[in-house]
Amino acid sequence: FLGTQDTCNYSKILFKSEENSVLDVIVLTDNGTTFLNIENHLAKNAKLNLFFIDFSNKTSISNIFATQEENSEFNLNSLYLTSGLVDQNFQSVLKGPKATTNIDCLGAIGGNAQKSFKGTINFLSGAKQSVGHEKEFCLLLSKNAVSKSLPMLLCTEEDVEGSHSSSSGKVDENALFYLLSRGFSQSEAKTALVKAKFQKHINNIFDERTKNLVVSKIEKEIEN
Repeated sequence: FLGTQDTCNYSKILFKSEENSVLDVIVLTDNGTTFLNIENHLAKNAKLNLFFIDFSNKTSISNIFATQEENSEFNLNSLYLTSGLVDQNFQSVLKGPKATTNIDCLGAIGGNAQKSFKGTINFLSGAKQSVGHEKEFCLLLSKNAVSKSLPMLLCTEEDVEGSHSSSSGKVDENALFYLLSRGFSQSEAKTALVKAKFQKHINNIFDERTKNLVVSKIEKEIEN
């Protein structure tokens, strides 16, 4: 857990996953201003599940970088909710054969928020039969919120599989109207729709305390 109310937090984290290891990590930023750098190295047959949850409501700049050796697996899930500035730069470099990267980012921005996402999967020569997928979706909660995305695949190896996608959208007006007609307030209806959109990521959080904290944070932020 990084960051508290009205603080400025600078953090650098290094994960070194040894051969045949499995590591589950949750990094959560809350309020304040955050500058975060996470570096990961995955040895042969290593697996790293990294869940990055960003609730910084002022400025959040995060860089997550991974290098992967043979048959390693890197799963990065990112979840964010803010009315401030979010700048995410995620990169995975696949060096050995049969390595796997999955980057899945989901967030919601309101007010005058500005979000920038840059995701790069880089298949180096020698990463034969490696697989890399990245997808990103941003839910716009206000007409003033701005979302920019740049997913990218780089490759110097022929025998690989890669894909990327990026999209943004607004709250479903028909669903919102339906909930309002059933007695929900505007904030309650928006909260329900955001929670529904986030549910897949929430279900994948492997710590119950963090999962409950995320749900309560969503309720508090949207209702305010």
